Amino acid sequence: VAIVAIHQPEYLPWLGFFKKMMSSELFVFLDDAQFRKKGWQNRNRIRTKNGTALLS
Repeated sequence: VAIVAIHQPEYLPWLGFFKKMMSSELFVFLDDAQFRKKGWQNRNRIRTKNGTALLS
């Protein structure tokens, strides 16, 4: 039985994404999913010295 992981690409993926990728025997990018304008596919938050900033 193979371990398969499927993940939708995101802008600046979280660190757990890389663990998920390395733990699977087969990794699939789900690149044919519906795009959401206010989702995390095209933006992400980062910590700065002044708090958080939104990158897109």
